[in-house]
Amino acid sequence: MRLPILVALGLTALAVVANSTAPSTMHYQGQLTDALDNPAADASYSMVFSIYDVAVGGTPLWTETQNVTTSGGLFNVLLGTINPLTSAYFNGAERYLGLTIGADPELSPRTRIASTPFALRTQTVDGASGGAVYGDLWVIHDDGSLSKMYSSGDGGAVNLYDQNSFFHSGMEPDMHGSSAGFLSIRNGVSGSALTIDGNVGGSLSPSLYMDGFGGVVNIDLSQSGDNAVIVPDNSVSATEMFNEPGIAASLLDDVVNLTPGPTMQDITTVTLTIPDAGYIVLSAQGWLALSGTTGVNMGIYQIDETAGGQSETPHTAYTGAFSFGDTLLSYHPLTTERVYFKPAGTYTFRLEANKHQFSTGNTALWWPKLTAVYYPTSYGAVQTSVSAGESAAFGSAIPVSMSTKPLPDGTAASAGSIVDLRELELKEARQRADLAETQRKLAEARLQEQRKDRPALEQRR
Repeated sequence: MRLPILVALGLTALAVVANSTAPSTMHYQGQLTDALDNPAADASYSMVFSIYDVAVGGTPLWTETQNVTTSGGLFNVLLGTINPLTSAYFNGAERYLGLTIGADPELSPRTRIASTPFALRTQTVDGASGGAVYGDLWVIHDDGSLSKMYSSGDGGAVNLYDQNSFFHSGMEPDMHGSSAGFLSIRNGVSGSALTIDGNVGGSLSPSLYMDGFGGVVNIDLSQSGDNAVIVPDNSVSATEMFNEPGIAASLLDDVVNLTPGPTMQDITTVTLTIPDAGYIVLSAQGWLALSGTTGVNMGIYQIDETAGGQSETPHTAYTGAFSFGDTLLSYHPLTTERVYFKPAGTYTFRLEANKHQFSTGNTALWWPKLTAVYYPTSYGAVQTSVSAGESAAFGSAIPVSMSTKPLPDGTAASAGSIVDLRELELKEARQRADLAETQRKLAEARLQEQRKDRPALEQRR
């Protein structure tokens, strides 16, 4: 019994879907004839089908036995219905089909399998060098996980699934266009744990959203200020904050004897480096020790930035008295304060003092201390006094009505104004907002230029 030359081979359509359990099969048709080429008697024959990677000899890669009924010697079988055919059997260069009927030896020669069955291997695209796939494409991996490439309506998209067919990650075009993308990674069946949107709300700005057991983190560059970044409560410590309030202080463990004169004496200094624009509140404390006279005995002191110089009204303070009941030592608390608004940088401030020009006794300053505290923002008016020259930097300055009487040290009071330092804070905020707006416009202009250049780049490709 032999096989005629004309044998038809075909491959069924494969449904490569997420829940597919249907085996891959292959049609095989032939006719059995006797030695005179007459059709074999109609009967049921036991046929063993085998697939080899060589034309002669070798070990079968796959085999299947079926009882096949002929009609006029003709038969038609569906290979793979008993032992499923998979893509693994078609990952080589050549494959051959061998047929054994009953107790006879395998028919020779083996039939070379044409390229159609090799379409099974397209599930893994083994060695592909080009081409196109039209429509949605599912890929089933060896571990049972899945990948899906499809059109979302806005462009090509990719979804990934685990071995239980649960969606865990996906990437697709942003629904607002502008050639932006959208990435989603889930934390299980509960929902998205991380999303990245390249064009959130059509703003041409990206966003990053993360949701976990510790809370939510949302970075949205289409927003400004506090709305641009949201983090869980207490997730940022004071040491991690860029413009957290801070302090610097100096203490002079000594006694300074004050002398009279038009120039103020430097008592102690404090240096503070602030990371951003904000307020610096300075306070000075100490004890003024007075003795040796029943007449005038006073100390004059102030906080200043400039070494030496004269007293600055109304920042100058006085401690002491015009008369005393005896010449014994008496202590008087010394305290004063001053507020500045400064841009980021390093600043040195000083406590200055001298002896009232009419004092006749001993005037000394014990254990003077100077403290500087930085605050990045205000929550109300921050009024202070400035000189006439400094008031020009403020839109609203109230002139100080000075008394015609001299100060306790006999000098005339200098003119000045009361201002609100918040003007400087708001001015700084406006400048930053203007800079951010300028940067945004530049980014939009660059994006527009990239869009203009894209067709030319695509054409060159």
